[in-house]
Amino acid sequence: MTVRAILAAKPKGAGELVSIAPDALVVEAAQLLARHRIGAVPVIEAGILVGILSERDIVRALARSASTLGTTRVRGLMTAEVFVARENDALEAVLELMSSKRIRHLPVVNGEGVVIGIVTLGDVAYWRRNS
Repeated sequence: MTVRAILAAKPKGAGELVSIAPDALVVEAAQLLARHRIGAVPVIEAGILVGILSERDIVRALARSASTLGTTRVRGLMTAEVFVARENDALEAVLELMSSKRIRHLPVVNGEGVVIGIVTLGDVAYWRRNS
């Protein structure tokens, strides 16, 4: 089983790539996450993956300084060192990466390095259990 197969098997609409720009407000990112019912969003600038922002990033920032969160940009909270999966990566390799790096959301890039989707720990666990 490969990452490509996992992405292809996602329900209609679930495979839609949702992303945000680094200069967007964190409040906009939170609304985007809520609207799409997702836990993380890739941060893309000029077609290039520059980071990832998760619900946990937002909650931690809220706990540190709720009063400034309304004016904070995604760039200020995102994780800039992003691990990625490739379309042809095997399920076991992806699971190992996610486990060792403690990652719940892993952007998937194609051969040109363009983000084409996200694989979650839940996706990987489901396919590992059912394959």
